[in-house]
Amino acid sequence: MSWAPLAVESIVIFAVTVFLVHRYGDLRKHYVFTSVFVIITWFISFMIVFLLPIDISATLFNRCIEKHSGVNNSSCEEPWSYVSVQSLKIIWDIIYWSSQLLTWIILPFVQSYVTAAQFTIRGKLGAMLKENAIVYGTLAVIVAIFLIYVIAAGKLNGASLTGIAVTASNTWGLFVLVILLGYGLVDIPRSVWHFSQLDYSLNYSYFKVAKLKLDLEDAKASLNEVCDEVKTLLQKIRYNDPFYKYIDTIANKCPQGVISQSDRTLDDFDDFDDGQSQDTISMSRLISTHRNVIRAVRDTNRMQTQWDVLIERALGYEDIKAQALSSDHRFRPSWRSPSSPLLCKAEFPCLEWWWKVRLRRLVFVFIAILCVLASVISVWSEVTFFSTKPILSIFAWLVKATGVDQQAFILTELLCILTVGYLAVCAYYTIFQFRFFSYYYLAPHHHTDEGSLLFCAMFLSRLTAPLCLNFLGMIHLDSHVTGESDESNETAFTQTMGHMDVIPFMANYFFVYFPCILLLLCLLTLVRAGSRILNCCGIQQFLENDEMSSDLISEGKEYVRIERKRRGQDPDRIKTSSHLLVDMQATRTIDQSRASTRGGRRPKSRDVQRVKYNRGKKRDDNVELMTSMEGAESDQNLSLNSPSLDIHRGSKGGSVVARGVFNDM
Repeated sequence: MSWAPLAVESIVIFAVTVFLVHRYGDLRKHYVFTSVFVIITWFISFMIVFLLPIDISATLFNRCIEKHSGVNNSSCEEPWSYVSVQSLKIIWDIIYWSSQLLTWIILPFVQSYVTAAQFTIRGKLGAMLKENAIVYGTLAVIVAIFLIYVIAAGKLNGASLTGIAVTASNTWGLFVLVILLGYGLVDIPRSVWHFSQLDYSLNYSYFKVAKLKLDLEDAKASLNEVCDEVKTLLQKIRYNDPFYKYIDTIANKCPQGVISQSDRTLDDFDDFDDGQSQDTISMSRLISTHRNVIRAVRDTNRMQTQWDVLIERALGYEDIKAQALSSDHRFRPSWRSPSSPLLCKAEFPCLEWWWKVRLRRLVFVFIAILCVLASVISVWSEVTFFSTKPILSIFAWLVKATGVDQQAFILTELLCILTVGYLAVCAYYTIFQFRFFSYYYLAPHHHTDEGSLLFCAMFLSRLTAPLCLNFLGMIHLDSHVTGESDESNETAFTQTMGHMDVIPFMANYFFVYFPCILLLLCLLTLVRAGSRILNCCGIQQFLENDEMSSDLISEGKEYVRIERKRRGQDPDRIKTSSHLLVDMQATRTIDQSRASTRGGRRPKSRDVQRVKYNRGKKRDDNVELMTSMEGAESDQNLSLNSPSLDIHRGSKGGSVVARGVFNDM
């Protein structure tokens, strides 16, 4: 028995897990216990890629020993990574109960705690208990109804109740797995193929830039509104008010420079009523404002980072296209990001040209072909795994065709690692691409909030067992799939977590609807039915030869052109914080000038924010008139120099020049 391969694989998986959690989350800013729980859950979900093949090779070796017992055991060679069945059962027990405890108890409570907007630990704990009491209370009602049904049927005992619970969990997990695989098995090869096509990648980048611009404007509008709300509360809550420490906490979470020091302090010589804020301000309002500020700042920073990444990607594609016909075969980028790694900053113009212009496309075409073959084999094996005589599943045939010597076990483990790994990538890829509006969304570059990380961790944990059960059924190592009566030499996973069973009233039709659902989902994904439906509903999706997509591509191309010109003139103004502050200040000044020139009427436009609040006593009309004229002059300068005033969408979806202050006059 050798633990070295398992130990090395565990270290590699743990390193990959920490890297992914750090890439999507922020280990320095998130709660320590949140990062620990997310790392543990993701590590368990990724570990099955290497642990299950070791279990399979150990099972095949034990079957060989039993088959040749008393005859010639020398024909069965022990696998190089052999781990005893007893040890594997202990490992699977730890994984199973840890994942169940995390996904059903710990992670939901932790998610409720970290997403609560209360100001104290006691308040967060109260909100956590209240939220989960509703969820688990509803779940208890469903379980009670189910128990009443089982009692009425006269089938209630310990064994049957446990079996029904396990099979119900398997049924739910298998259906979710089918949905995820139906999307991932088709979209991954297609995405890799499109990534090899330069024109497609460039047009898709233009499209995403145009869409993200709208989302970024909406996020900044929401941030302006919540910051105005914070300023209003700062005006009403005095320094000696018991709520002042809470509003000060909220103000500290606003972007730097938006809430000035003058907004936090009031003239102590002004007369005011100590109870003026008590009628309108309550703790629930402060909590709601706190939640809105956190969400608005998070969304704005996330979209600003995505904007910078998309612009850099589009600029890179344009450089590749422009230098494809270079005679000296030397790549000369027009602009490099100052945040690029040192290796990317190193100048190897000749190698860079050959990679980006010639080799990159060929490499991704080759990877896309391999992904297509893997997806076709996976779908065929998923559809035909129920057929045991003859064996139609390609994966089952390959495992059965290998021998029982050292080289055969190495090939078997390698085949299982590649297969389980590809299926896991297809299933987990769908989760990582999943976006529930802007609430649960995995964004790279450390811009994923803790709630989204925990939500993803719960999903991954619940898919671990169904993914293993599905693969064991595909290679015919599950006796309930093959119909074998001898269960003595099952895998340690099967002995611990059960078989690929579903709830009884669906068992007779499982082998019919499982392949049909998978094939249907794959076909719908292949023809992009979901994108076409969303596009018809007004939610823009990237479709070739579509008029709306063409308009957005043209608009995105104009954004990239303006951004290239701006970065070429002033490369130091590309940081997220400076973007955010300049954009918000410019927008606020323009809104104030427009409101003053229109007699105080607020324009009804999606990209225009509230008028800036005035603090202190009212000024006379002459002072207000002089201020409005000064604001108009400053707005004229901002309209020429500010990077935030790019272009806005026209009435027909085209691109027009940004509106200045005097256009509205």
